[in-house]
Amino acid sequence: MMHDTSLRILVVDSDDTSARDACALLEGGGHVTHTAANCTEAVSRLNSIYFDLVLMGVEPPCTDGLETARAIRRTRDVIAAIPIIAFGSTSSPGLGNRCIKAGMDAFLATPFSLPDFAETLRRVHNARVFSPRLRPA
Repeated sequence: MMHDTSLRILVVDSDDTSARDACALLEGGGHVTHTAANCTEAVSRLNSIYFDLVLMGVEPPCTDGLETARAIRRTRDVIAAIPIIAFGSTSSPGLGNRCIKAGMDAFLATPFSLPDFAETLRRVHNARVFSPRLRPA
């Protein structure tokens, strides 16, 4: 059974292990996850399924995370307004800033916990105006 605070999250990462780990953590917190391994797959899923947010891997080998965020923001559809939270290691200098410049809303350092995710989500929610969107029937 889903909780009232459950989110439908698209996890985008070309690293299967990283994507599985993120999904397991989020599902353990009551969220519903789907995965995409690349930009084309991510945009396709966003156009066919309602998601509350995107969790975008930006560490190698997920080299197209920044470009995927840019592609999502360039669309002329409601998906352009979806919140995007990047996740990756803080060992890459300036990665968080590059993610924000690419159109992502926040950067979440790995490894992260459910409380870390919840705090980042709260900051994103408080910092932006969510576009009104209807869930499909």
